[in-house]
Amino acid sequence: MPRTTRTLSNKTRRAVKGGMPGTNSCQGVTESGSPCKSNCVGQFCGTHKKVYERDNPSEEKRLKVTGTPNEKAMLAIMNKMNENIDVVNLAFVMMFVSREIFPPVENVNKFVTGGVAEEVVVDLFDKLGFKTTNVAATKNVIDVEVEVDGTIVGISLKNSGGINQQPILENYRGEKRNEIRNLPPTLIVYTENPPARRARIVYIDHDILKQAYPGLSDEAFNAAVYKQADSNLTFKSGLLKTLIPRLPKEYIVNANFPDAIPKVAKKSITRLALDYVMEQMKHTAETVAPSVVIEDAE
Repeated sequence: MPRTTRTLSNKTRRAVKGGMPGTNSCQGVTESGSPCKSNCVGQFCGTHKKVYERDNPSEEKRLKVTGTPNEKAMLAIMNKMNENIDVVNLAFVMMFVSREIFPPVENVNKFVTGGVAEEVVVDLFDKLGFKTTNVAATKNVIDVEVEVDGTIVGISLKNSGGINQQPILENYRGEKRNEIRNLPPTLIVYTENPPARRARIVYIDHDILKQAYPGLSDEAFNAAVYKQADSNLTFKSGLLKTLIPRLPKEYIVNANFPDAIPKVAKKSITRLALDYVMEQMKHTAETVAPSVVIEDAE
């Protein structure tokens, strides 16, 4: 019987990426959403079976909660987010809108959208009942400190454009470290455009990474997990794509990818800053000695 090529609807494409069953569910779409060139018939072609099994591991292959104090505190936050998903959805809409106003493709805006995401998360945690402080301006790795049941937990926040990206874990600021420090409690906020349509907050720490890569020496573990350059430290390419599906379900908050967001105008952050400077100069009669600012070398 001759093979036939079938075209998937967007709904079925999303089902494939989400791991939901469907008629000939792998046909017509590759991992990136482009048409399948295998003209496959049946549930899986070889490529799609590999992708499906990676994104939908069996319970035996899924990592387990570690029970550490940091994890318990973080899971209290994750559980509260899952219980108040509408508040989380609004947080993602604000992050999407910030990217429309200040497109991160422009270098000057990358720090703006990242900073907005930090403030959005601070507001989110406050709304959920956790006293939260943004400390990113004074600390190198820890971005926010959150009080959970009387204990302060330092959290590193990473705003990533997708699961295939490698967020910067530590910026060496021109002074490369010889050693790699244990990953602190880390939240990765990332979105994936159609066909995946994911908006997620994912928790990762050193202990879950050690469980994912057992039996390795410190040197071998660091080589498997991290990429260290002169300027910064990141995860190895492809690590998040294989790790996140294996994480305990408690480690992931799935928000709703918005169907629409408010239409807004693009703005120049430097122009807005200058407008604010001029506005402040108009409305103050007080004077102070000027500050001498020494900027970090690029």
